[in-house]
Amino acid sequence: MQHPLQTLTAEECWTFLRSRQVGRFVYADADGPMAVPVNFALAEQTIIFRTARESGAHRALMHPSAFQVDDLHPEQGRGLSVLVRGRTREVPHEQVPELFTHMEDFPRPLAEGIHNIWVALTPSQVTGRRLGSSFIAARC
Repeated sequence: MQHPLQTLTAEECWTFLRSRQVGRFVYADADGPMAVPVNFALAEQTIIFRTARESGAHRALMHPSAFQVDDLHPEQGRGLSVLVRGRTREVPHEQVPELFTHMEDFPRPLAEGIHNIWVALTPSQVTGRRLGSSFIAARC
């Protein structure tokens, strides 16, 4: 049985993103597209996460990239997916304290290691889709 897809408003997308802590940072490296899970936080409408200096995510800075967060329940015919496209940049260490004043939460890396590179993804496009009709009201 197929279910209708509904386009989310930008406000619904940001509401959903504020309710989550883990997403996928999507970028291209020498081998092609790559998606890695990261803990994130929002500083207003900028996605913030931390990475290691030697990571692929760090090498992808200043290039077009994307960030995706999903909450899917295919067995129930409902779900939600938000995709943010934009560019990433490294936040200089001296600007991190100011960043804290705009964040509701703190991104805690999932993987072991030193993740002292703060990354900000500034959106150029935010889109979302809902599968099923009652998802936003029930989850956000």
